[in-house]
Amino acid sequence: MDVNSLILYGGPGTGKTFMAAQAATRGGKPPVWVVTRKTNLGGFNTWVDQNPQEAQRRGLARVPDANIIPIKKMTTDKDGNLVRANTMATIESVVRKYVQKVIKGEIDASGIVFDELSVFAKWAHEEIAANEKNGFEVIKQIKNWVGDLCEISEATELPMIFICHAKDPKFHEDGPLRGRVLYQGGPAMPF
Repeated sequence: MDVNSLILYGGPGTGKTFMAAQAATRGGKPPVWVVTRKTNLGGFNTWVDQNPQEAQRRGLARVPDANIIPIKKMTTDKDGNLVRANTMATIESVVRKYVQKVIKGEIDASGIVFDELSVFAKWAHEEIAANEKNGFEVIKQIKNWVGDLCEISEATELPMIFICHAKDPKFHEDGPLRGRVLYQGGPAMPF
């Protein structure tokens, strides 16, 4: 697939993460994953472990921990106080840092996947709206931010995939699976 940036949008359990991994993995190299939680890739890595022949046939492998970068909504300042992170600046800094590492050959990656852009955009919206009263200006700033990320992709020819969800995932509420995602994605799910 020769696409520099792509948005995958769908409901929980439809296989967005699996499809992003398949689209962004090139030459056996996995992409860098910018995630809201390291567990975002748990289902994908489990599928790879349970289906090694199919994964190999598709050119897929577990995503190494070095390629998973969790972004947090809250962080601590130099004095140890809990503060809200600047989502847009943090993600742009991470992208620039990892793009440089890929270019220099310090990390083996084929692109960057943002899993879940919906959540990152919500955080960014909250941060901007706290200071900006014009709703159209808030949307414009988020649009420019995503556009800037796509420009990094164009300049470096590293593909970027943005995963967005149609609604929040549902979790098992009772029993031994309590807290686990109710729907599991993967290659058998409709894309």
